Amino acid sequence: MDEILKQAGFSEKTKLLTLLMVMNRLISPSSEHKMPDWINSTALSDILSVDLVSLNDEALYRNLDKLYPKRGIIETLLAEKEKSLFSLDDTIYLYDLTSTYFEGMCLSNPQAKRGYSRDKRFDAKQVVVGLVIDRDGFPKAHEIFSGNRKDSTTLDEMLDTLKRRVGKREGATVVVDRGMAFEDNICQIKEKGYHYIVATRQQERNQYLDEFEKGGFHPLLRNTSSANPSKKKSGVFIKKIEKGDELLALCISDKRSEKDKAIREFHEKKLITDLKKLVKRIATERLKKKEKIYEAIGEILKIRKGVNAEPKHLEIYKTLKISSEIMKPIRTWHISNIVTE
Repeated sequence: MDEILKQAGFSEKTKLLTLLMVMNRLISPSSEHKMPDWINSTALSDILSVDLVSLNDEALYRNLDKLYPKRGIIETLLAEKEKSLFSLDDTIYLYDLTSTYFEGMCLSNPQAKRGYSRDKRFDAKQVVVGLVIDRDGFPKAHEIFSGNRKDSTTLDEMLDTLKRRVGKREGATVVVDRGMAFEDNICQIKEKGYHYIVATRQQERNQYLDEFEKGGFHPLLRNTSSANPSKKKSGVFIKKIEKGDELLALCISDKRSEKDKAIREFHEKKLITDLKKLVKRIATERLKKKEKIYEAIGEILKIRKGVNAEPKHLEIYKTLKISSEIMKPIRTWHISNIVTE
């Protein structure tokens, strides 16, 4: 790392501060604000023969300001070094985004905008961070985008950034999630000479429901490794379908099935709980007007719209002792959305 930072043109002080920050990230990740306390609680001062007692967070923040403008050359040199050290596979690149929000107005940051918040902080300004890694998890390139930038609009720019940072391997494959599975995105990937793996959106999956019912899935085996010497099963089953020049891989995952089941059961339980609360409100005459009761039912159904209607629910409703007139919209909703085993 010292040699890479030297090639990037940094001073001895910047190299030292960067080394300290990297050590913190590797050993005990913390914010720049807490980092000086952690550094002085370790033996780094003795190991490096440097007095770090006066180190403060302001110096670390300013150090980041020096590193960021030269992120391109740093990432390029790191990629070259990692490839020579670890014989990394550069045939697969995985691209995804996240967001991080700020407290305050951020008036001096032109990229701080309100947008889709993965932290559910839609009230706060944020930036979007795009990251490309290889199949072994080594970062290859990153960029910071405005907080109101849509995922799908970043792909073309990020592919150009990746090429500048690490070059281009012919026949490499780019993997993106369903937020970038639009036709324009696929064309961008193909035009730049990459293969692609994308996750389809829900409405596109529905056309293959019959294929799921037909079966014919085969277990996906993990590659052997020191952590998996016996080639253990992954719990994922796939079925391949050729469609023109594309290969579709339908997947069934044991772990995803368990997760989906847990989500459904949670919402089902919440649905029944909410309805029981409604019964109590009606019984105690806290809710009297018919239109207000219908509004309350509507809110419950809207919130619980992710719940599949099943015959067993109708039996449960019978025990709630809600008048048939009031229960009518709930019954109508369930009958029209019924899912049978």
